[in-house]
Amino acid sequence: MFKSSLMRWHRKIAWSSAIALFIWGISAITHPLMSWFGPQAERFYPPSMQVSGEPLEKLTALIQSVPNLADARLIKLVPSKNGPLLQLTFDQHRPRQYYDLHSRQPLHNQDFLQAQWLASYYTGLEVDLIETVEFHTQFSDQYPKVNRLLPVYKVQFGGERPVQAFVYTESGALASLSNPFKHRVQWLFQHLHTFKWLDSLEYGRLILVSLFMLCLLASAIVGFMLILSIKSRLIRDGKRRYHRRLGYILWFPLLAWSASGFYHLWQMSLVETQYGIRLDQPFSALESATINTQSLQKLNAEAINSLSLIRGPDLHLYWRASVAQSVDQVDREQRFAGKSSEYNALYLPASFSGDSASLDDAKLATAMAMRFSGLDASQLSKPTPVRRFGPDYDFRNKRLPVWKVALADSAATTLFVDTTTGILVDSSTRVDRVERWSFSVLHKWSPLTGLTGRKWRDGFMVATVVLLLLISTLGIALLVKRRKKYNADI
Repeated sequence: MFKSSLMRWHRKIAWSSAIALFIWGISAITHPLMSWFGPQAERFYPPSMQVSGEPLEKLTALIQSVPNLADARLIKLVPSKNGPLLQLTFDQHRPRQYYDLHSRQPLHNQDFLQAQWLASYYTGLEVDLIETVEFHTQFSDQYPKVNRLLPVYKVQFGGERPVQAFVYTESGALASLSNPFKHRVQWLFQHLHTFKWLDSLEYGRLILVSLFMLCLLASAIVGFMLILSIKSRLIRDGKRRYHRRLGYILWFPLLAWSASGFYHLWQMSLVETQYGIRLDQPFSALESATINTQSLQKLNAEAINSLSLIRGPDLHLYWRASVAQSVDQVDREQRFAGKSSEYNALYLPASFSGDSASLDDAKLATAMAMRFSGLDASQLSKPTPVRRFGPDYDFRNKRLPVWKVALADSAATTLFVDTTTGILVDSSTRVDRVERWSFSVLHKWSPLTGLTGRKWRDGFMVATVVLLLLISTLGIALLVKRRKKYNADI
Protein backbone atom coordinates (compact mmCIF):
# COMPACT_ATOMS: atom_id res chain seq x y z
CA MET A 1 0.00 0.00 0.00
CA PHE A 2 2.80 2.38 0.97
CA LYS A 3 4.77 1.59 -2.20
CA SER A 4 1.77 2.11 -4.43
CA SER A 5 1.02 5.48 -2.76
CA LEU A 6 4.59 6.60 -3.33
CA MET A 7 4.47 5.51 -6.96
CA ARG A 8 1.14 7.27 -7.49
CA TRP A 9 2.48 10.57 -6.10
CA HIS A 10 5.69 10.20 -8.08
CA ARG A 11 3.66 9.95 -11.29
CA LYS A 12 1.32 12.79 -10.34
CA ILE A 13 4.12 15.34 -9.99
CA ALA A 14 6.27 13.95 -12.81
CA TRP A 15 5.16 16.34 -15.55
CA SER A 16 5.32 19.52 -13.46
CA SER A 17 8.69 18.43 -12.04
CA ALA A 18 10.01 17.75 -15.54
CA ILE A 19 8.88 21.18 -16.76
CA ALA A 20 10.54 22.89 -13.77
CA LEU A 21 13.70 20.84 -14.16
CA PHE A 22 14.08 21.69 -17.85
CA ILE A 23 13.44 25.40 -17.25
CA TRP A 24 15.87 25.70 -14.36
CA GLY A 25 18.34 23.12 -15.58
CA ILE A 26 18.87 24.73 -18.98
CA SER A 27 18.92 28.25 -17.52
CA ALA A 28 21.36 27.15 -14.79
CA ILE A 29 23.83 26.07 -17.46
CA THR A 30 23.83 29.60 -18.84
CA HIS A 31 25.47 30.89 -15.64
CA PRO A 32 28.82 29.09 -16.10
CA LEU A 33 28.60 29.88 -19.82
CA MET A 34 28.82 33.57 -18.93
CA SER A 35 31.93 32.87 -16.91
CA TRP A 36 33.57 30.56 -19.46
CA PHE A 37 32.85 32.46 -22.67
CA GLY A 38 32.15 35.99 -21.49
CA PRO A 39 34.73 38.79 -21.77
CA GLN A 40 37.81 38.55 -19.56
CA ALA A 41 39.71 41.41 -17.99
CA GLU A 42 43.32 42.01 -18.97
CA ARG A 43 44.25 42.98 -15.42
CA PHE A 44 42.85 41.76 -12.11
CA TYR A 45 44.34 44.28 -9.69
CA PRO A 46 43.47 47.93 -9.29
CA PRO A 47 46.18 50.32 -10.52
CA SER A 48 48.82 51.41 -8.04
CA MET A 49 50.85 54.61 -7.96
CA GLN A 50 54.43 55.54 -7.23
CA VAL A 51 54.65 58.22 -4.55
CA SER A 52 57.81 60.29 -4.38
CA GLY A 53 58.83 63.32 -2.35
CA GLU A 54 57.59 66.04 -4.72
CA PRO A 55 53.89 65.05 -4.85
CA LEU A 56 53.84 64.67 -1.09
CA GLU A 57 55.26 68.15 -0.66
CA LYS A 58 52.56 69.47 -2.98
CA LEU A 59 49.90 67.67 -0.93
CA THR A 60 50.55 69.90 2.08
CA ALA A 61 49.78 73.11 0.19
CA LEU A 62 46.82 71.52 -1.59
CA ILE A 63 45.09 70.34 1.58
CA GLN A 64 45.44 73.78 3.14
CA SER A 65 43.79 75.36 0.07
CA VAL A 66 40.74 73.10 -0.39
CA PRO A 67 37.79 75.22 0.83
CA ASN A 68 35.27 72.53 1.81
CA LEU A 69 37.58 69.78 3.02
CA ALA A 70 35.74 69.39 6.34
CA ASP A 71 32.56 68.38 4.47
CA ALA A 72 34.27 65.42 2.82
CA ARG A 73 33.53 61.90 4.05
CA LEU A 74 36.47 60.29 2.26
CA ILE A 75 39.84 61.94 1.60
CA LYS A 76 42.26 59.89 -0.47
CA LEU A 77 45.23 60.10 -2.78
CA VAL A 78 44.52 57.88 -5.76
CA PRO A 79 46.34 56.92 -8.97
CA SER A 80 45.23 58.36 -12.29
CA LYS A 81 46.45 58.53 -15.89
CA ASN A 82 48.51 61.63 -15.08
CA GLY A 83 49.77 60.64 -11.66
CA PRO A 84 48.40 60.86 -8.09
CA LEU A 85 45.32 63.00 -7.48
CA LEU A 86 43.47 64.03 -4.34
CA GLN A 87 40.04 62.36 -4.38
CA LEU A 88 37.21 63.65 -2.18
CA THR A 89 33.88 61.90 -1.60
CA PHE A 90 31.11 64.11 -0.24
CA ASP A 91 28.12 61.91 -1.01
CA GLN A 92 27.96 58.18 -1.61
CA HIS A 93 25.70 58.61 -4.64
CA ARG A 94 27.43 61.49 -6.40
CA PRO A 95 30.59 61.60 -8.53
CA ARG A 96 33.86 62.03 -6.67
CA GLN A 97 35.76 65.31 -6.79
CA TYR A 98 39.47 65.60 -7.61
CA TYR A 99 42.26 68.10 -7.15
CA ASP A 100 45.54 68.38 -9.00
CA LEU A 101 48.56 68.23 -6.69
CA HIS A 102 50.59 70.69 -8.72
CA SER A 103 48.09 73.40 -9.64
CA ARG A 104 45.93 72.87 -6.54
CA GLN A 105 42.91 73.41 -8.77
CA PRO A 106 39.74 71.30 -8.87
CA LEU A 107 39.59 69.00 -11.88
CA HIS A 108 36.11 69.27 -13.34
CA ASN A 109 34.66 66.11 -14.88
CA GLN A 110 37.65 64.12 -13.61
CA ASP A 111 35.49 61.27 -12.26
CA PHE A 112 34.23 60.80 -15.82
CA LEU A 113 37.82 60.73 -17.13
CA GLN A 114 38.87 58.46 -14.26
CA ALA A 115 36.19 55.97 -15.29
CA GLN A 116 37.48 55.98 -18.88
CA TRP A 117 41.05 55.42 -17.72
CA LEU A 118 40.07 52.58 -15.37
CA ALA A 119 37.97 50.89 -18.06
CA SER A 120 40.88 51.07 -20.50
CA TYR A 121 43.25 49.77 -17.81
CA TYR A 122 41.13 46.70 -17.03
CA THR A 123 40.08 45.82 -20.58
CA GLY A 124 43.34 46.61 -22.36
CA LEU A 125 41.38 48.62 -24.95
CA GLU A 126 42.28 52.10 -26.08
CA VAL A 127 40.32 55.07 -24.76
CA ASP A 128 39.72 56.11 -28.39
CA LEU A 129 37.39 53.09 -28.75
CA ILE A 130 35.03 54.37 -26.04
CA GLU A 131 31.63 55.27 -27.48
CA THR A 132 29.63 56.28 -24.38
CA VAL A 133 30.12 56.75 -20.64
CA GLU A 134 27.08 56.74 -18.34
CA PHE A 135 26.82 57.38 -14.60
CA HIS A 136 24.56 54.80 -12.90
CA THR A 137 23.13 55.25 -9.41
CA GLN A 138 20.72 52.31 -9.67
CA PHE A 139 20.89 48.67 -10.69
CA SER A 140 19.57 47.60 -14.09
CA ASP A 141 19.14 44.53 -16.31
CA GLN A 142 22.68 44.94 -17.59
CA TYR A 143 24.06 45.69 -14.11
CA PRO A 144 21.73 43.64 -11.84
CA LYS A 145 21.32 43.89 -8.09
CA VAL A 146 23.49 40.82 -7.61
CA ASN A 147 26.35 43.33 -7.87
CA ARG A 148 27.06 45.36 -4.76
CA LEU A 149 28.80 48.55 -5.88
CA LEU A 150 26.99 51.82 -6.62
CA PRO A 151 27.36 54.31 -8.16
CA VAL A 152 29.26 52.98 -11.16
CA TYR A 153 30.16 54.21 -14.62
CA LYS A 154 29.12 52.13 -17.61
CA VAL A 155 31.84 52.53 -20.22
CA GLN A 156 30.88 51.23 -23.67
CA PHE A 157 33.70 50.24 -26.04
CA GLY A 158 33.06 49.87 -29.77
CA GLY A 159 35.18 48.40 -32.55
CA GLU A 160 35.80 44.73 -33.26
CA ARG A 161 35.55 43.82 -29.58
CA PRO A 162 32.53 45.67 -28.14
CA VAL A 163 32.45 45.37 -24.36
CA GLN A 164 30.87 47.21 -21.46
CA ALA A 165 32.95 47.88 -18.36
CA PHE A 166 31.27 48.95 -15.11
CA VAL A 167 33.86 50.69 -12.94
CA TYR A 168 33.71 51.97 -9.37
CA THR A 169 35.97 54.99 -9.12
CA GLU A 170 36.23 55.25 -5.31
CA SER A 171 38.31 52.08 -5.00
CA GLY A 172 39.33 51.85 -8.67
CA ALA A 173 37.53 48.51 -9.00
CA LEU A 174 36.12 46.75 -12.04
CA ALA A 175 32.57 46.00 -10.87
CA SER A 176 31.47 44.02 -13.95
CA LEU A 177 32.49 43.30 -17.53
CA SER A 178 30.04 42.38 -20.26
CA ASN A 179 29.54 42.08 -24.02
CA PRO A 180 26.62 41.28 -26.37
CA PHE A 181 27.01 37.52 -25.83
CA LYS A 182 26.93 37.89 -22.06
CA HIS A 183 23.93 40.26 -22.29
CA ARG A 184 21.92 37.66 -24.21
CA VAL A 185 22.87 34.80 -21.90
CA GLN A 186 22.26 36.95 -18.83
CA TRP A 187 18.79 37.85 -20.16
CA LEU A 188 17.97 34.14 -20.51
CA PHE A 189 19.20 33.43 -16.99
CA GLN A 190 17.23 36.30 -15.45
CA HIS A 191 13.96 35.46 -17.21
CA LEU A 192 14.11 31.65 -17.03
CA HIS A 193 15.90 31.07 -13.74
CA THR A 194 14.52 33.86 -11.57
CA PHE A 195 11.32 34.56 -13.56
CA LYS A 196 12.22 38.22 -13.85
CA TRP A 197 9.39 38.65 -16.35
CA LEU A 198 7.05 38.47 -13.33
CA ASP A 199 8.79 41.21 -11.33
CA SER A 200 5.75 43.46 -11.58
CA LEU A 201 3.67 40.69 -9.91
CA GLU A 202 5.98 39.75 -7.07
CA TYR A 203 3.52 37.56 -5.15
CA GLY A 204 2.50 35.85 -8.35
CA ARG A 205 6.16 35.12 -9.04
CA LEU A 206 6.61 33.78 -5.52
CA ILE A 207 3.62 31.46 -5.77
CA LEU A 208 4.46 30.12 -9.25
CA VAL A 209 8.15 29.54 -8.53
CA SER A 210 7.36 28.06 -5.11
CA LEU A 211 4.93 25.52 -6.61
CA PHE A 212 7.58 24.39 -9.08
CA MET A 213 10.17 24.21 -6.29
CA LEU A 214 7.86 22.15 -4.08
CA CYS A 215 7.31 19.74 -6.96
CA LEU A 216 11.06 19.26 -7.30
CA LEU A 217 11.44 18.82 -3.54
CA ALA A 218 8.68 16.23 -3.48
CA SER A 219 10.12 14.48 -6.53
CA ALA A 220 13.54 14.15 -4.86
CA ILE A 221 12.10 12.89 -1.56
CA VAL A 222 9.52 10.49 -3.04
CA GLY A 223 12.03 9.23 -5.61
CA PHE A 224 14.55 8.42 -2.91
CA MET A 225 11.90 6.64 -0.83
CA LEU A 226 10.97 4.56 -3.88
CA ILE A 227 14.62 3.58 -4.34
CA LEU A 228 14.69 2.31 -0.76
CA SER A 229 11.34 0.52 -0.92
CA ILE A 230 11.57 -1.23 -4.32
CA LYS A 231 14.25 -3.86 -4.81
CA SER A 232 16.28 -3.42 -7.98
CA ARG A 233 16.01 -7.09 -9.00
CA LEU A 234 12.27 -6.64 -9.46
CA ILE A 235 12.82 -4.05 -12.21
CA ARG A 236 13.13 -5.64 -15.65
CA ASP A 237 12.57 -2.64 -17.92
CA GLY A 238 15.90 -1.18 -19.06
CA LYS A 239 14.75 2.45 -18.91
CA ARG A 240 13.47 1.98 -15.35
CA ARG A 241 16.78 0.45 -14.27
CA TYR A 242 18.74 3.41 -15.64
CA HIS A 243 16.20 5.79 -14.12
CA ARG A 244 16.73 4.12 -10.74
CA ARG A 245 20.55 4.07 -10.99
CA LEU A 246 20.68 7.75 -11.82
CA GLY A 247 18.30 8.39 -8.93
CA TYR A 248 20.86 6.98 -6.49
CA ILE A 249 23.32 9.80 -7.21
CA LEU A 250 20.97 12.62 -8.24
CA TRP A 251 18.31 12.73 -5.53
CA PHE A 252 20.51 14.69 -3.13
CA PRO A 253 21.74 17.37 -5.64
CA LEU A 254 18.11 17.88 -6.69
CA LEU A 255 17.02 18.14 -3.05
CA ALA A 256 19.85 20.56 -2.18
CA TRP A 257 19.26 22.83 -5.19
CA SER A 258 15.49 22.99 -4.81
CA ALA A 259 15.52 23.44 -1.01
CA SER A 260 18.19 26.16 -1.05
CA GLY A 261 16.53 27.84 -4.03
CA PHE A 262 13.17 27.86 -2.24
CA TYR A 263 14.78 29.35 0.89
CA HIS A 264 16.68 31.95 -1.16
CA LEU A 265 13.54 32.93 -3.07
CA TRP A 266 11.46 33.72 0.00
CA GLN A 267 14.15 35.40 2.06
CA MET A 268 15.32 37.66 -0.78
CA SER A 269 11.72 38.64 -1.52
CA LEU A 270 10.30 39.11 1.98
CA VAL A 271 13.22 39.75 4.35
CA GLU A 272 14.89 43.14 4.15
CA THR A 273 18.62 42.57 3.88
CA GLN A 274 20.96 45.22 5.21
CA TYR A 275 24.05 45.17 3.06
CA GLY A 276 26.08 47.65 1.11
CA ILE A 277 28.55 50.42 1.71
CA ARG A 278 28.14 53.04 4.43
CA LEU A 279 30.43 56.05 4.64
CA ASP A 280 31.64 57.53 7.89
CA GLN A 281 30.57 61.01 8.98
CA PRO A 282 32.18 64.12 7.41
CA PHE A 283 35.47 65.42 8.82
CA SER A 284 33.48 68.25 10.40
CA ALA A 285 36.15 69.20 12.95
CA LEU A 286 38.98 69.08 10.43
CA GLU A 287 41.40 72.00 10.44
CA SER A 288 43.22 71.78 7.13
CA ALA A 289 45.93 74.15 8.31
CA THR A 290 47.00 71.67 10.98
CA ILE A 291 47.16 68.59 8.75
CA ASN A 292 50.63 67.09 8.94
CA THR A 293 52.05 65.70 5.70
CA GLN A 294 55.71 65.69 6.73
CA SER A 295 55.34 62.15 8.07
CA LEU A 296 54.56 60.96 4.53
CA GLN A 297 58.22 61.31 3.60
CA LYS A 298 58.66 57.87 5.17
CA LEU A 299 56.89 56.33 2.21
CA ASN A 300 59.88 57.15 0.00
CA ALA A 301 58.67 55.98 -3.40
CA GLU A 302 56.64 53.00 -2.23
CA ALA A 303 54.19 51.50 -4.72
CA ILE A 304 50.83 52.04 -3.05
CA ASN A 305 47.19 51.46 -3.95
CA SER A 306 45.94 54.50 -2.08
CA LEU A 307 46.72 56.99 0.64
CA SER A 308 43.78 57.82 2.92
CA LEU A 309 43.05 60.18 5.78
CA ILE A 310 41.64 58.06 8.62
CA ARG A 311 40.04 58.76 12.00
CA GLY A 312 41.92 56.86 14.68
CA PRO A 313 40.55 55.47 17.95
CA ASP A 314 42.02 58.40 19.86
CA LEU A 315 40.21 60.99 17.67
CA HIS A 316 43.53 61.87 16.07
CA LEU A 317 43.89 61.73 12.30
CA TYR A 318 46.23 59.34 10.56
CA TRP A 319 47.48 58.77 7.05
CA ARG A 320 47.03 55.16 6.03
CA ALA A 321 49.17 54.01 3.11
CA SER A 322 48.06 50.81 1.40
CA VAL A 323 51.27 49.26 0.09
CA ALA A 324 50.58 47.46 -3.20
CA GLN A 325 50.90 43.71 -3.59
CA SER A 326 53.18 42.44 -6.34
CA VAL A 327 51.09 41.85 -9.47
CA ASP A 328 53.38 39.20 -10.98
CA GLN A 329 51.69 35.91 -11.92
CA VAL A 330 48.18 37.04 -11.06
CA ASP A 331 45.41 35.24 -12.91
CA ARG A 332 41.63 35.20 -12.95
CA GLU A 333 41.41 32.21 -10.58
CA GLN A 334 43.41 34.08 -7.94
CA ARG A 335 41.08 37.05 -8.32
CA PHE A 336 38.02 34.90 -7.57
CA ALA A 337 39.85 33.27 -4.67
CA GLY A 338 40.44 36.71 -3.21
CA LYS A 339 44.15 37.34 -3.58
CA SER A 340 44.64 40.62 -1.77
CA SER A 341 45.77 43.73 -3.58
CA GLU A 342 47.43 44.97 -0.40
CA TYR A 343 50.81 43.81 0.86
CA ASN A 344 51.09 45.94 3.97
CA ALA A 345 49.61 49.00 5.71
CA LEU A 346 51.54 51.94 7.08
CA TYR A 347 50.04 54.40 9.59
CA LEU A 348 51.55 57.86 9.84
CA PRO A 349 50.44 60.80 12.03
CA ALA A 350 48.33 63.43 10.24
CA SER A 351 47.03 65.72 12.99
CA PHE A 352 49.74 65.47 15.63
CA SER A 353 53.46 65.11 16.00
CA GLY A 354 55.14 61.94 17.12
CA ASP A 355 55.07 58.23 16.43
CA SER A 356 51.94 56.25 15.49
CA ALA A 357 53.48 52.81 15.70
CA SER A 358 50.88 51.72 18.26
CA LEU A 359 48.04 51.96 15.72
CA ASP A 360 47.32 48.96 13.51
CA ASP A 361 44.41 47.63 11.45
CA ALA A 362 42.92 45.60 14.32
CA LYS A 363 42.69 48.63 16.64
CA LEU A 364 41.30 50.78 13.88
CA ALA A 365 38.70 48.11 13.00
CA THR A 366 37.50 48.10 16.61
CA ALA A 367 37.18 51.90 16.65
CA MET A 368 35.27 51.85 13.35
CA ALA A 369 32.88 49.14 14.55
CA MET A 370 32.16 51.19 17.68
CA ARG A 371 31.32 54.25 15.58
CA PHE A 372 29.10 52.41 13.09
CA SER A 373 27.26 50.31 15.70
CA GLY A 374 27.08 52.73 18.63
CA LEU A 375 28.25 49.94 20.97
CA ASP A 376 31.23 49.98 23.28
CA ALA A 377 34.30 47.76 23.01
CA SER A 378 32.97 45.20 25.50
CA GLN A 379 30.12 44.39 23.10
CA LEU A 380 32.42 43.67 20.18
CA SER A 381 34.37 40.56 19.29
CA LYS A 382 38.06 40.65 18.55
CA PRO A 383 38.49 41.83 14.92
CA THR A 384 39.64 39.15 12.50
CA PRO A 385 41.09 39.82 9.04
CA VAL A 386 39.25 38.60 5.95
CA ARG A 387 41.67 37.97 3.10
CA ARG A 388 39.56 35.64 0.97
CA PHE A 389 36.02 35.78 -0.33
CA GLY A 390 33.55 33.23 1.04
CA PRO A 391 29.93 32.64 2.13
CA ASP A 392 30.09 35.39 4.78
CA TYR A 393 31.88 37.96 2.62
CA ASP A 394 31.07 37.70 -1.04
CA PHE A 395 33.26 38.24 -4.12
CA ARG A 396 30.79 40.87 -5.33
CA ASN A 397 32.08 43.31 -2.70
CA LYS A 398 35.28 43.60 -4.78
CA ARG A 399 37.31 44.76 -1.78
CA LEU A 400 40.05 42.98 0.18
CA PRO A 401 41.37 42.88 2.79
CA VAL A 402 38.64 43.83 5.27
CA TRP A 403 38.11 43.20 8.98
CA LYS A 404 35.26 41.21 10.50
CA VAL A 405 33.77 42.32 13.83
CA ALA A 406 30.86 40.51 15.54
CA LEU A 407 28.42 42.52 17.68
CA ALA A 408 26.72 41.33 20.87
CA ASP A 409 23.26 42.52 19.77
CA SER A 410 19.91 40.75 19.41
CA ALA A 411 20.40 40.10 15.68
CA ALA A 412 23.99 38.81 16.10
CA THR A 413 25.16 41.37 13.56
CA THR A 414 28.56 41.08 11.91
CA LEU A 415 30.28 44.11 10.41
CA PHE A 416 32.91 44.10 7.66
CA VAL A 417 34.97 47.27 7.78
CA ASP A 418 37.60 48.55 5.37
CA THR A 419 40.45 50.09 7.35
CA THR A 420 41.96 51.34 4.09
CA THR A 421 39.33 54.08 3.78
CA GLY A 422 37.23 53.96 6.95
CA ILE A 423 34.17 52.49 5.17
CA LEU A 424 31.62 49.98 6.43
CA VAL A 425 31.65 47.63 3.44
CA ASP A 426 29.04 45.07 4.42
CA SER A 427 27.01 43.73 7.32
CA SER A 428 24.96 40.64 8.04
CA THR A 429 22.66 39.28 10.72
CA ARG A 430 22.19 35.70 11.91
CA VAL A 431 19.30 35.25 9.46
CA ASP A 432 21.39 36.59 6.59
CA ARG A 433 24.27 34.24 7.36
CA VAL A 434 22.07 31.14 7.46
CA GLU A 435 20.68 31.97 4.02
CA ARG A 436 24.11 32.86 2.64
CA TRP A 437 25.52 29.56 3.90
CA SER A 438 22.60 27.64 2.39
CA PHE A 439 22.93 29.33 -0.98
CA SER A 440 26.72 29.17 -1.07
CA VAL A 441 27.10 25.54 0.04
CA LEU A 442 23.93 23.82 -1.16
CA HIS A 443 23.18 25.86 -4.29
CA LYS A 444 26.57 27.01 -5.58
CA TRP A 445 28.70 24.18 -4.11
CA SER A 446 31.32 26.72 -3.10
CA PRO A 447 33.35 24.32 -0.88
CA LEU A 448 34.36 22.46 -4.05
CA THR A 449 36.10 25.57 -5.35
CA GLY A 450 38.97 25.18 -2.90
CA LEU A 451 39.51 21.58 -4.06
CA THR A 452 38.94 21.81 -7.80
CA GLY A 453 38.98 25.49 -8.77
CA ARG A 454 36.01 27.37 -10.24
CA LYS A 455 36.13 25.85 -13.74
CA TRP A 456 36.12 22.23 -12.58
CA ARG A 457 33.45 22.99 -9.99
CA ASP A 458 31.26 24.61 -12.66
CA GLY A 459 31.92 21.69 -15.00
CA PHE A 460 30.91 19.20 -12.32
CA MET A 461 27.69 21.12 -11.67
CA VAL A 462 26.88 21.30 -15.40
CA ALA A 463 27.42 17.53 -15.70
CA THR A 464 25.04 16.99 -12.77
CA VAL A 465 22.40 19.19 -14.41
CA VAL A 466 22.74 17.25 -17.69
CA LEU A 467 22.22 13.96 -15.79
CA LEU A 468 19.15 15.44 -14.09
CA LEU A 469 17.74 16.35 -17.50
CA LEU A 470 18.46 12.81 -18.65
CA ILE A 471 16.72 11.18 -15.67
CA SER A 472 13.74 13.47 -16.22
CA THR A 473 13.60 12.50 -19.90
CA LEU A 474 13.70 8.81 -18.96
CA GLY A 475 10.93 9.34 -16.43
CA ILE A 476 8.68 11.08 -18.95
CA ALA A 477 9.39 8.35 -21.52
CA LEU A 478 8.27 5.74 -18.98
CA LEU A 479 5.08 7.69 -18.29
CA VAL A 480 4.27 7.99 -21.99
CA LYS A 481 4.93 4.27 -22.48
CA ARG A 482 2.66 3.42 -19.55
CA ARG A 483 -0.10 5.69 -20.87
CA LYS A 484 0.08 4.10 -24.35
CA LYS A 485 -0.10 0.62 -22.83
CA TYR A 486 -3.05 1.68 -20.69
CA ASN A 487 -4.90 3.09 -23.74
CA ALA A 488 -4.16 -0.03 -25.75
CA ASP A 489 -5.62 -2.27 -23.01
CA ILE A 490 -8.79 -0.19 -23.01
